[in-house]
Amino acid sequence: MSKKDSRWYDVRPSADKGLGAFASKDIPSGTLILAEPYTIILTIDQLSISEADIETVLPTLSPSQREAFLALSDPPLQYSSKLVRTFLGNSIQPSALPGSTCLCLKVARFNHSCLPNAEASWNSFTNTFDLYAIREIKADEEIMWSYITGSSCMPRSYRQFLQFMNWRFQCGCDACRPRTEEDGRRSDARRERMYLLRKKLHDFEIGRLGMGSVEQRGIPLDTWKSGELERVLATLWRPPLELSDDLKDADIQSEVTAWEELTKLMLEEGLTGKELAITYLNLVETALKQARMSSDELIRTNEWAKEAIRLISVSRPVNGPDMQVFQQRILEWARQAKEHQRLNMQNC
Repeated sequence: MSKKDSRWYDVRPSADKGLGAFASKDIPSGTLILAEPYTIILTIDQLSISEADIETVLPTLSPSQREAFLALSDPPLQYSSKLVRTFLGNSIQPSALPGSTCLCLKVARFNHSCLPNAEASWNSFTNTFDLYAIREIKADEEIMWSYITGSSCMPRSYRQFLQFMNWRFQCGCDACRPRTEEDGRRSDARRERMYLLRKKLHDFEIGRLGMGSVEQRGIPLDTWKSGELERVLATLWRPPLELSDDLKDADIQSEVTAWEELTKLMLEEGLTGKELAITYLNLVETALKQARMSSDELIRTNEWAKEAIRLISVSRPVNGPDMQVFQQRILEWARQAKEHQRLNMQNC
């Protein structure tokens, strides 16, 4: 490990987790802790990966890389081959590289938490897997990120099921092993409420498409998550109702209230990073859809926008692909806010 790579962390034993990465000094929020290209990439369906596939790749690695790979954890997955277990138990599937399973030797040493202090994602600009601190991390604190996409809305039982099925471990973070049973019940209640709110917000969006809510149409929510939207559009579409500005604003305000409650629950649960940033982003964009906004509403929306910008800037590189999209959305916010200010001046 080079001095540059180990500047922020060192690898050492972690209780109940084998090895882990620990902060070697205080790490400010927003710090890029690690940017690592993949060591191995396989474009084969995970269930079809064999020992022969791994053995084909190993000779292309340097001696130190082979040694590091063979020293990774060997979780008790359902595969007979140690090589396959080691590869799948330590690999990632970046959404930016569909159909690919990648192994990053250094990233593999960072353990999971359902209340992470770091966030990791594939950076398609630099072709590296980037790990950022999403809050201040104290020296000697373990650096952890969430392996499970969307886990913020999952209760403990389901998170633990996924952890066992995919990696054969059980998370020991505060959300999974709360100090008291009451703390655990409150955490589960928050996350289940977050799931219901996201479902409700999903229905708002479907309603704007003129399709009615999932419940109104009798379609399971999973249908909308499975990429089948185009197939059912023809049979479900109906023209959106023409509403007055007052009725539109009342409907939008209900949606704003749901987004605002969602942000509060995430903060209470100790969640931060990109997911919270995007929640604030949606809150701002929804509020600005109103035909009329008071000065107080504009001030409050501006505070939400500042928080979204702060959060996204510490969880993604300034020149990363997400930030470019985000900058376009910020420009649109500014345009909409100016239009609301102009209308307010006219009505004075």
